[in-house]
Amino acid sequence: MKLNSINKSQFRPQKWKNGRGTTLELFNAKADSWTDLASGRITIAEISSDGPFSVFPNTDRTTTLIEGQGLTLHIGEEKAVSLQESFDSFSYPGGKDIKAFLQSDKVRVLNVFTDSTLYAHNVDILNGEDNSRLITGGHNIFFFALSGSPIISGPNSFETQLDEFSLLSVQAEKGGVWSVNGGIVQVIIIKNKVSHEKRYD
Repeated sequence: MKLNSINKSQFRPQKWKNGRGTTLELFNAKADSWTDLASGRITIAEISSDGPFSVFPNTDRTTTLIEGQGLTLHIGEEKAVSLQESFDSFSYPGGKDIKAFLQSDKVRVLNVFTDSTLYAHNVDILNGEDNSRLITGGHNIFFFALSGSPIISGPNSFETQLDEFSLLSVQAEKGGVWSVNGGIVQVIIIKNKVSHEKRYD
């Protein structure tokens, strides 16, 4: 099991692809060679005005509301999707035309991007007060501490504590059970399109 921890002082500011704002890049497979991923990005963006999202062809994208009072996404001619509460998520093709409309002054979102031809990804929330557990296969797993200083426990008696807004990357060769004690953690799993995960509450 290969581990890497990234604190918020190491996040990289990047301009949005469409030039309308900036994002903090937590992970980029092309720059962070300590994973075996050929592609993939995790970012945090602050949205302070209505407008279009950048377009990323051949990309699967998930957006999670982590701060603020709400965000509505209009996906082409499809029905609008509202992220109303903290940690609401929505997954969609990054190549679609997306327009975002604020329900308050500004929000912050966490975005996950993966190459749709190579990988699948899913996101989940583990709350230390809910005794939530996640059973995974041998994949690239990322734990982002959304609040508090959570303790992450995993296979083979693994245990570590994260600072708030830090990211832990785990490259697991085998599956196992993961849990969190204290705080709230977003779990991001990036995998080849061949296996599945199960969550138990």
